[in-house]
Amino acid sequence: AVKPGMTEKQVESLLLEAQFRNGAEGLAFGPIVAAADNSARPHASARADYAIQAGDALLLDFGARVGGFCADITRTVFVGHATDEAADVYEIVRAANEKGHEVTAAGVTAHQVDDAVIGVLEASAYADRIRTKTGHGLGRDVHEAPYIMRGNHEVLEEGMVFTIEPGLYDIGSFGVRIEDDVVVTADGCRSLTTFPRDLTVI
Repeated sequence: AVKPGMTEKQVESLLLEAQFRNGAEGLAFGPIVAAADNSARPHASARADYAIQAGDALLLDFGARVGGFCADITRTVFVGHATDEAADVYEIVRAANEKGHEVTAAGVTAHQVDDAVIGVLEASAYADRIRTKTGHGLGRDVHEAPYIMRGNHEVLEEGMVFTIEPGLYDIGSFGVRIEDDVVVTADGCRSLTTFPRDLTVI
């Protein structure tokens, strides 16, 4: 279990072990384990010299490779407790993630999905913390078309798989990202990610 005093590198080791213990044939990419201010860097590297503290946001972005296909999942949890600000930011990111699930369906464009998701973030008090698009296609490569971003008017088709990963990042403080992998269906989408999205304190 993750406890205050552990380093990001120690948590990364636990995460890698858990993936292979649960059937991973390889890694889709090197995981991101980022606490506190490091969680505000969307492409952070785990630190061996930072001891995780109570109140830290802890962002875990990881993916196994099975049968030649990639997964890409992010959850952000809080160690010991979450501040009021952190809980507020988390709920906004969760609402944006849920909006992505709601609007995705065959016939909708990548632009429309991103516009709906980012629109939730833009309507919040934390719009200045937006630093990334909604997501990207996922398959034999961990990043491939369709890219879920404004300006991409590619029409989504049944069977396409992509990520919904809104985030808010306050550089120097903390970040929150919630990422699911979804497959497009005729009238919606189905989440391939089953981890809960509720705010979690460990």
